[in-house]
Amino acid sequence: MGGRVRVCDSLVDMTSGTETTRSTEKKKLSRGLLFGVSIAVAAAGPSITHPRERAANAPFAYSPPEGFVPSEQASPTPASPTPAPSVGKMWTRPRVLGFAPRVTLTHTEKRGAIDDAQLREVARGMPGVYRESQVTWNEVRHEVHARSDNTLVGVVWGEGKRDVDNQPLRTAQMLFPDDTGTSLLTVSYGTDDGAGLEQQLLMSADQATGVALRGPGPPSWLYGAWGAGGLAFAILLSSLMARKKE
Repeated sequence: MGGRVRVCDSLVDMTSGTETTRSTEKKKLSRGLLFGVSIAVAAAGPSITHPRERAANAPFAYSPPEGFVPSEQASPTPASPTPAPSVGKMWTRPRVLGFAPRVTLTHTEKRGAIDDAQLREVARGMPGVYRESQVTWNEVRHEVHARSDNTLVGVVWGEGKRDVDNQPLRTAQMLFPDDTGTSLLTVSYGTDDGAGLEQQLLMSADQATGVALRGPGPPSWLYGAWGAGGLAFAILLSSLMARKKE
């Protein structure tokens, strides 16, 4: 009789150990599921809600503000001292007195994100470029201009004086990412045109077509937010699965 009791106890212990092992394995599997889901969501989520690149799937096209008329021939500008075949368009706004505003469109195959770091780099190189045209140039500010379609245009605003007559002028470099590189708009205008023309230039940037998206990557906090959301979802899913088994 005692032997039978010991055998039964052994069977109970074996069964209990097996159940404990299974419970431990389930907990490990559950933890693995939670970790895997949170990592997957953290990695994929920001790319969906905050894409870094998107093709325009159309050629770039730009029209300057009202009053600008096409020039017969594109000529060197401070931003493009030696015109390449890609320098195809130039516009001026005729004036009787003062500095006649000028807009020149160039293109480069260089690609880069439209962000603060890229614009700082462009601004750093501009004094030397303008110096070749005998213009003393200084940066006023730079900005990333967001359009209604979420694409980004980089703008570097500047001011300077021409050595030949000490005439003050203002400038703008506008960077439009496109499917073949970057379209660069260089604008020179007098101080009397001021903020009015600057606002018109931003409006014309909004109306340009064929602008691709090349922005900075998602901010680091967004990965954490998506990871937390994924973890919460995984916990809820695990809880529902456990209830269903019961």
